[in-house]
Amino acid sequence: MSHPALSPNEALFLWRLAATDGQAWKKDVKPDLKAADRRRLEDAGLVESSKRKAPDRRAAALHLTLTDRGWEWLAS
Repeated sequence: MSHPALSPNEALFLWRLAATDGQAWKKDVKPDLKAADRRRLEDAGLVESSKRKAPDRRAAALHLTLTDRGWEWLAS
């Protein structure tokens, strides 16, 4: 399986997400990616996102999870 070429910011974002056990609230992962860049990672199957109620907020927030394919990209 081929792995997509990522920008330096996208790669750093994946490494930062991995450092938080593969899941985190979007607001807590830096660098802050633009929505288009995050969707590119989702379309490549590296990251999944879902709206969830954050424990410290009233409104739903974006929660990100590193997929198996994302872990494979990091291992390559």
